[in-house]
Amino acid sequence: MSRQSHTIRCALALRSIKLGSWCVAAVAVALGLGVDAAPASAASPSAKLRLLTEGARSFGSDGVRYVVYTHRLPGERDSSRPLVIVDTARGMSRRSVTLPPDCILGPGPVAMTPGFLLACSRRSGETVLVDLAHGSLLRVPSWFDVGGVPHSAEFTVVGRQWLQGIVACADGVYQCVAYQNWHTGEQRREDAVGAVRRDLDDPALPAEHLCAPFRGAHFYEMYGRYVLLNLHGDDMVLGRCGRAGFHRFGASAFGGLHTLASGFVSWTGGTCVHTVHGYDINRRRAARWAVPHIPRRPSCGIVMQTAKAVIIGSSLNTTKAGFDTYRFYITRRP
Repeated sequence: MSRQSHTIRCALALRSIKLGSWCVAAVAVALGLGVDAAPASAASPSAKLRLLTEGARSFGSDGVRYVVYTHRLPGERDSSRPLVIVDTARGMSRRSVTLPPDCILGPGPVAMTPGFLLACSRRSGETVLVDLAHGSLLRVPSWFDVGGVPHSAEFTVVGRQWLQGIVACADGVYQCVAYQNWHTGEQRREDAVGAVRRDLDDPALPAEHLCAPFRGAHFYEMYGRYVLLNLHGDDMVLGRCGRAGFHRFGASAFGGLHTLASGFVSWTGGTCVHTVHGYDINRRRAARWAVPHIPRRPSCGIVMQTAKAVIIGSSLNTTKAGFDTYRFYITRRP
């Protein structure tokens, strides 16, 4: 989903933040950055969509290999519905994992990093991660000593090394940013005011410093040396470290869900769309897919990806609580 919320929560296997209406035009002008206004021509891929599942409530992709979903709804008495893991690198093989009864994934995208899913922070003071390759649960004790009193952290973001969330500050009134290395158990805490964006994939947990010529931007996603950011209002652009040009995706591309992972950009371009888009960075090839229509349903589309597949969702709007469930289709990457 990339790591925090947008119109739909983005918990994909990327560094994420709260994405709002980005505006770094002043930065671009100040740096003298050019814009490539001639994107590769869009083409509809010939590969057919295959039904993956129907009625999915929680879902996500680690951006590299695995897709997950569950049909279990919050408040259901039946807690036996499993988390399903789809391995897109091995013939779409599936594996089911049963989570603890009080570990219920919320609706929409879930927090993931390559190979792992952040399932929940439990009241018992432990955080549960899922090893997607083996289908096993990793339980991480998450008690923080706050002035001699133990407080349980609530983690919502996961990286290759660190968890990020909130925990009580020393005054017991305000919330601080909490970090915990889920490999070593090391914990850190800092005030939310003035907190900087940190690299959750680095054992040292350093502040992230964006490469030139993008150092003035605060909201972005990265894959290797590629940077996905907003240039003017709703224009989504792709840049590369050390180069002064942009590839423009067009107006309103940042109006919904978007992902940069495994050399591919995917986006919806709105909160309720009927077409989703993709762009292969290495091949410089654009693609689009029509969201399969569901009779008598709004059929709002979403999109996510791995290194080998594109997954397209069509909302069903069937839950009494007013939350969407989705019918998911899968196709190979163009």
